[in-house]
Amino acid sequence: MARRGTTNDEPEPTWVGHYLQEDLIFGTEEAVLPRAYDAAAKALNAALPRKPASVRGAVMNLTKGIIGAGMLAFPNALRKSSMLIGVVGIMFIGFVSVLGFLAIGRACRLARCTSYREAVQRAGGPATAIDVMTLLECLVTCVGYIILVGDYVCIGLDGMLPGLNVADLRVSLMTAISLTCILPLCLLGEFNRLAASSGLGLLAMFYGYLLVVGSAVVPGGPVFAEDWKLAGVRSTTFPALTTMVSAFGCHYLAPTIWADCVAATGEEKAAWSRFQVITLSAFSLAGFIFLSFGVSGYLLFGENVRSNVLTNYPAHHHDGSPVHRIFLCWLLLALAYSLSYPVVFRSAREVLASALQLQRQVSGSISLKTGLSKMRLNLPWVLMVAGLILLTNVVSIFFSDIGKVLSLRGALLGCNISFIFPGFLVLSAPRSRGDILWRLVGGALIGVGLLGGMLGLYFAISNW
Repeated sequence: MARRGTTNDEPEPTWVGHYLQEDLIFGTEEAVLPRAYDAAAKALNAALPRKPASVRGAVMNLTKGIIGAGMLAFPNALRKSSMLIGVVGIMFIGFVSVLGFLAIGRACRLARCTSYREAVQRAGGPATAIDVMTLLECLVTCVGYIILVGDYVCIGLDGMLPGLNVADLRVSLMTAISLTCILPLCLLGEFNRLAASSGLGLLAMFYGYLLVVGSAVVPGGPVFAEDWKLAGVRSTTFPALTTMVSAFGCHYLAPTIWADCVAATGEEKAAWSRFQVITLSAFSLAGFIFLSFGVSGYLLFGENVRSNVLTNYPAHHHDGSPVHRIFLCWLLLALAYSLSYPVVFRSAREVLASALQLQRQVSGSISLKTGLSKMRLNLPWVLMVAGLILLTNVVSIFFSDIGKVLSLRGALLGCNISFIFPGFLVLSAPRSRGDILWRLVGGALIGVGLLGGMLGLYFAISNW
């Protein structure tokens, strides 16, 4: 395809200019008026991060988004499915999830866009539907985080401070955590600025990981349960696999990672290589954590392992004194989930802000030194963010047990976002017509998404 040439007097277009000048919509080039181009370029430059994250920071953010709250349920998922089927299931679902994530990034690359909505819209798909699904998926996940944070803080403080009636302070504690931790992080504009908090969250979660895995590999010989099952199909096998599908679901972050890669490299081919490295690194790390944690927990507790493996550990010594390392683990996990909230919330925030046409920053006072307008946070945008956080807190009060809602979310939303829509994007892109491998990937993603969604919906309704 011919590119527009530039004279020696014209500056070489930036990656933003390259995207907008060619406006490549799945292989078709359209002319863009200079005035419209200038306005769009300014808007896109304002919307995208000015300081792209490093590969390490992006891997931490994505890994934190993947691990979320699913790690603690993997030992019980292996119990429901048997060791062999569970291990194979984790590896297969992780592999398919990587393909789905790469498919979204590839669609954004071909469509020259940086959002899930744009990719679906330019492929002729229902852009509004993907917006609604992403918004609901992220908000329901955030409600789940709030519920877990409240539960874990109360359990941890109740063990550390047995004389304090923590249950009566739950709402006050959650309000304090939301105002001091969650809200400030949710107001940050650049995705890379969450890298430090994501790293801290991973360290906090690593304590719980070491508690279980360390018990299984500690020198001197761990005491394994004798009733764990190596293989065998059970009635709970398919529900366990749908749990694993939900655990790997964070595909709404793919356009954000892609936008950051393009901003960091300024060149499409290098951005795609960077995107692949980040995706493979994060999913491999998360898959290893899920696999080792699940196997360790199931070997230790066998058929008695619970839905949250931490509850298998005794909270008190024989003399009635608290086991402080267990209650510390609850508190650290509460911290980890508080820091996971902003990573997931960001996608919901961007979808709603785009729908309401709210910018994060607006022009403020004029600098006397530079003569330029200083940027300040847009009050309506801040109120929107605070309102969404308040909404998730209120919902968490009335729905303290969200397990059934989460199972429905995974079946109705997660499979669509992670598999079906990515497969649709692959099959809808003209550039993939000559690429048999990618077309096979697209068909496989849709098949896995439909099968997982139907089975997940069936078991979610049957257990309601």
